[in-house]
Amino acid sequence: MSIYQNRDVASSIEGDIELDSKGDLNLANSLETYKAAANFVLRSDFGDYAADKTVGCNLGSFIGLTNTPENHEFMEYNINKVLKERLFSTMDANATVVPFDMNEVLCVVNIGGSYLIDGIIQTINGETLVYLFPYIEGSFISPITVD
Repeated sequence: MSIYQNRDVASSIEGDIELDSKGDLNLANSLETYKAAANFVLRSDFGDYAADKTVGCNLGSFIGLTNTPENHEFMEYNINKVLKERLFSTMDANATVVPFDMNEVLCVVNIGGSYLIDGIIQTINGETLVYLFPYIEGSFISPITVD
């Protein structure tokens, strides 16, 4: 396992910057920082991030394809390749993609390692991030209306 100590500005799961009660930028601990980075690359396609066009997992390219085991393997490969080459040690990250519904897959990302949290190195085993990805074509998506 590797020791992860980088810290970044705290952000929500949607990527919005978080402020503290005084209006200052909140800092995330190293575990939150690496989880946010994993979230960012999983939600980005190649070319989306102007500062580095190679950042992302390119999962948007699977929307509209069929929900098959072959496509699940390709998605899993993309996710594992990016997480293990760009963010985490190969032992500290693993993604599994499985069918969840007719038009959705479930992606489970497990991360581990040692993280500097509040000045103490803490070993994390099995921190889990879960994502659902649609396979349906964008033109068929209709918004849910709540009354």
